[in-house]
Amino acid sequence: MISTKEIKIKSDGTKNSFFIKKGYESQERNNTLNANRSSNYWDFGRIINSAWDQADCYRYAQEYVLNNFKDVLEIGCGTLVKQNKFFFEKGKRGKFYCIDQEAAFQTAAQIVPILKNIQPIVVDLEQNLDDLIKHLKSPDVNLKTILCFDVIEHLYNPCELLRMIKEVAKKDTEIIISTPERDLKRGKDCMGSNKPEHVREWNQKEFAKLLESFEFEIKDIQIMNDTDAKENCKETMLFRINIR
Repeated sequence: MISTKEIKIKSDGTKNSFFIKKGYESQERNNTLNANRSSNYWDFGRIINSAWDQADCYRYAQEYVLNNFKDVLEIGCGTLVKQNKFFFEKGKRGKFYCIDQEAAFQTAAQIVPILKNIQPIVVDLEQNLDDLIKHLKSPDVNLKTILCFDVIEHLYNPCELLRMIKEVAKKDTEIIISTPERDLKRGKDCMGSNKPEHVREWNQKEFAKLLESFEFEIKDIQIMNDTDAKENCKETMLFRINIR
């Protein structure tokens, strides 16, 4: 764990810059939060793209989400379009805890049915998450799967997110997390994200080091298509991990 004030904007290659290569420059804040923006993050273009982006990650997760009746936690659920298509229409039962900004749930309520088993949670992932951890560790919550697709690159300080995942997971909890693979998406010479909402982007080696620094055990790594909207766009890396 490092505090926000310890973060290096210009990477020194250490934990203080989340093991990204030296010289890489991160964004100076989380530009996904509506509080840091002049317009709603969920504009028309993002709503349309939400039906396609990271669809391969949801296909991968079906095996773990649909094969049991236990609870699921998804961090950064967005508009719930893909969850409806890949999980709920396929018969997913059990509670589905969803974390996102309030605007995401307001958007979701207009375009997909909000089922009774969906448990929306509005929280800032960069603030202290002790109350959320306490809630998710209560006896009536039984998390079997945790999903976090293309969220971590949006956070200025991802430490609290990773701590929360580690705290609420059990030994048999399947944790599936994805993020853009920088070398594949931007090229090996990239020294900063050209997308304002992405604070930083890792390559596979760097991201594995970050996860291992939080003592996660890596079980599987896959390179996935970034979106269903185009072909041959294997630019997203997916890690399936467990706590040790």
